[in-house]
Amino acid sequence: MRLEYLLYPLNFGLGAAVLAMVGSNIGARQFARAARIAWTAVGLSACVMASVSVLAIAAPDLWMGLFSRDPAILAAAAGYLAVVGLAYPFVAANTLMSAFQSTRQPQWPLAAMTCRLVVVVLGGWITLEVLHTGLVGLGVVTALGLAAWGVVLAGAFRLYANLR
Repeated sequence: MRLEYLLYPLNFGLGAAVLAMVGSNIGARQFARAARIAWTAVGLSACVMASVSVLAIAAPDLWMGLFSRDPAILAAAAGYLAVVGLAYPFVAANTLMSAFQSTRQPQWPLAAMTCRLVVVVLGGWITLEVLHTGLVGLGVVTALGLAAWGVVLAGAFRLYANLR
């Protein structure tokens, strides 16, 4: 989770620029350009997030070594990062939250985050209480939550951009 929390400030920096650029272009009634700016930002962010994913999956000890040297912890964390790292590119959709701010459409990021919450809470409960899959199971649930959040945000933005 600590690694995931470090991904958000990276997106926030890009999102601040997206908010201004998309908002300016919407104000100028250049809707297609505003949408291109938002999608370009998502693409740039996805490249950065994919780089973090590759690093987390290929060398989990680089990150986990900051917190523990215990071989059992490192092995468990490696399994978790191998699964959840695959979903880190979905964090790139976070830049669309800034685009939605500029369109005065806060309900879509809220809906996306609600979908993630439902997936993580229900999936986490099933994973731990019913299936007893442990940390890798939680990694799958976390990855599915990130994917649900990203897909809902991207789908909503695509729908919204096509309505203009």
